[in-house]
Amino acid sequence: QGAQACQRSGARHSFVASEMALARCSLRSVVRHALPMVVFIACSWASPSSVLDPLENRDIRCWSGLQTVPEYLACLASIPLDATTRDCSLEVIKSQFRAVYTYSGLVRNSTDNDAELAPGFNFSVHKIALGAEIDEVFAQLKVETSAGLFAMRITQLFSKFNDAHTNIYINPVVRTRVLPPVRVDVRLDQKSGDMKFDVISSASWASEDWVGKTISTVNGMPALDYYLKVAALRAIDKSPGAQLNRFLVSPRLLGLPPPADGEFNVTFEDNTSAALKWMVNMSENACDLGDDYRVCNRSEVLEGKCGNTSKIMERCFSHNPDFNNIQAMMTTLGRKTLNCSQEGALLKARMNPIADVREDTEEIVRTTTETELPEAIDEDVTSRVWAALDVDDNETEADNETEAETPPIEVIANVTASCEALRVELENGTVATVLKIRSFALFSNILPCAKAAVEQAAELSNGSLIVDVISNGGGYVYSGYYLNEYLYSNMEGTTLENTWDTCEWYDFPKNDQLDWLVSLSQKTLPDLAHVSDARQFILELAARMDVGAASLAEDPGFFGETEKYHNLRNASTCLKVLDEKFGGRALRGGENAKRQFAALYQQCIDKAEPFGGDHGMDIMDYRWSNKYPEPLSPPSWDYYTSTVTKIRGGEPRSFSSWTMFGASCAAYASVYPKVYGATVLTEDGWPITPQSKLKHITYLSDGLCGSTCSVASTRPYVDGLATFVTFGGVRGEPMDITSFNGGNVNTYQAGRETSYSLWKDALDTVVDAHVFFPEEVAPSWPFMPIPLNVYKASFTQRAEYLRALGPKALPREWYLIPASYHLDIWSSDVLTRYKEGSVSGKRKLYELYKATAALPPKPLVRSFV
Repeated sequence: QGAQACQRSGARHSFVASEMALARCSLRSVVRHALPMVVFIACSWASPSSVLDPLENRDIRCWSGLQTVPEYLACLASIPLDATTRDCSLEVIKSQFRAVYTYSGLVRNSTDNDAELAPGFNFSVHKIALGAEIDEVFAQLKVETSAGLFAMRITQLFSKFNDAHTNIYINPVVRTRVLPPVRVDVRLDQKSGDMKFDVISSASWASEDWVGKTISTVNGMPALDYYLKVAALRAIDKSPGAQLNRFLVSPRLLGLPPPADGEFNVTFEDNTSAALKWMVNMSENACDLGDDYRVCNRSEVLEGKCGNTSKIMERCFSHNPDFNNIQAMMTTLGRKTLNCSQEGALLKARMNPIADVREDTEEIVRTTTETELPEAIDEDVTSRVWAALDVDDNETEADNETEAETPPIEVIANVTASCEALRVELENGTVATVLKIRSFALFSNILPCAKAAVEQAAELSNGSLIVDVISNGGGYVYSGYYLNEYLYSNMEGTTLENTWDTCEWYDFPKNDQLDWLVSLSQKTLPDLAHVSDARQFILELAARMDVGAASLAEDPGFFGETEKYHNLRNASTCLKVLDEKFGGRALRGGENAKRQFAALYQQCIDKAEPFGGDHGMDIMDYRWSNKYPEPLSPPSWDYYTSTVTKIRGGEPRSFSSWTMFGASCAAYASVYPKVYGATVLTEDGWPITPQSKLKHITYLSDGLCGSTCSVASTRPYVDGLATFVTFGGVRGEPMDITSFNGGNVNTYQAGRETSYSLWKDALDTVVDAHVFFPEEVAPSWPFMPIPLNVYKASFTQRAEYLRALGPKALPREWYLIPASYHLDIWSSDVLTRYKEGSVSGKRKLYELYKATAALPPKPLVRSFV
């Protein structure tokens, strides 16, 4: 649901910029890698005997392609880490984690809080208590000397937050696949009531003899316990059952080692056993830095053809061109010192005076292209990795079966990659209607499916609709709002009667840097009435604009702030022309001439759009908005300046007041056209004409419905308007109806220089502070990239709150909300699409739809006993 989605929809939500109290990283030392050869550091869990003998006396420990887990760990351990890079990375990450991550207190101890649920609810809290481990890991990383192990342990730590919106992925780690020797499916043994793990395919390095057998234990652990432990290693879901569901469909780890160094000593229920192994597949393009950083394969290494592997692997982990550019920018702005202290502590930046602010800066005109890495690792790509290894993936024999063996399901509406409306012929002669939503894409794509499903449900399904949100990872939050408006506004007992009722409340943690910039935005911009020499003042202001533009031009892509660069240039030119054409005579003239001069001056200033324009309405993609509890209160910064203190993880933390995403809530935006633009009413546009034909709605989920999907489906369920059905997971253990919740999430740092990154987006506001308030000194320097080869770093920056749970509740994501019903049905097939799905997947969907349609409505009822 992140920034890219907001940009595509044309709505600029407010994204918090990080507090990274000045990471004074020595940029030159970070990008200078002077070690002539790789020093091998033995990792504690990889025994020397596990490394291939032919390489025993070589300094090269890395190659692309298949390798054992100990070989992979030895590779990671052999890559040296510059101490300054390490210290700067830690300080950037730690300060980001503390100031920006809205759940930084809860992950330390989620149950130590002062939250209260509204009467009638008794949901349990997801228990995460990582405080001691977080402190221990950061202390260990402080002395880590291996870049590979450093990156792996950072990834391991953040995976334990169980939060899909919060992660730090380092390219060579996250692009490496760790693959099990067999794939399994789960079924319920009707006699014992136990979950059974059946082998459905084997990898190329494992015998096919094991296919069809049922696993009893792995490494002495019961099969269920082992697979739960493995699934938790790639967890982006808080419920263990959801984690298991995700792993069954996508059985692989992303660069993290499995238990027991990959040993897979399995016993089967027929009393046979086998000693198998996980294997690691490192791509030759794992660095994602181009052909010059290709990782040689095993044969090339053995033949001595890759003498530069040491340098390649070192830079593969820590090469980050953004560091040179940000250093040049800070030097241009007058921030001369940007180095980590010897202790790695963050120090405050000092603004040094620029030699001559009136000196014109050479005009620099560059073009930039917008390229972005995907929001997540593409699982289709992962599947192709398996296929390339001759590993049976999800393509089972069922895919070769005839259409006659497919279930009686008809697609009555379909919008590719968005949704399907399905007619399901049941064995008792009735029809179930399913609205299958793959993702919350543009609502204009979802609406045709929704309308077709509603019409059929009213005609053939007695007004009952199943909404399938299996593995729906979210999308545009406004699409979720619109869908709820369409489905529920006219239903009996609705809580979504007003057009703004579907829009949700959020808050976010406060930090010193945003405090400072909000205060600056509310100050009066420099005007001519309070200066002694207007012409000198104008020329100095124009020169600072030129310097600000030049600082952005230190990056080939202007740090993603091309518009700001041109705004400053245009404003500077305007001021210089104003001085040239009007300065002398206007200042010598009477009141009318001075009034004209002042008006032209203000128009020049407006061209720069300081602090987002309109008197500071947009700072680092934070925007004015309303303030709880009034949904239509005027947009301002009041919600931010009104501090709310909460106990999170046993300590008081400061948060903003609740507010909405004003730009994504059409009802709110319609009231303030000067801020959000005019609302032009059309037949097909907002407000969405709600349906009035349905009697009941039931959601079907594997617990992996996340982000916007969680926002859109949890609200009607908790409000008692719908039934919820989940499936799979761990038999007998409640599973949350959804996974990670929707929040204002933005990519803090993307891996390519021209990709959108929040730290870059903050720079336009930094430049504004330099231009308009040069005497002000920032409390610290918060806008620094992590000096590693990052694929993506992101943090959940806002938390969503359910109205029904009351104003003192925790964010929705932290409550385990069980479904009305749970089905003991598991799937290793991808079930996100019906039309393009495998035959076995279609049959599994039919089984789920049939079971769901047989369940009577059971909406959530609050208990006041």
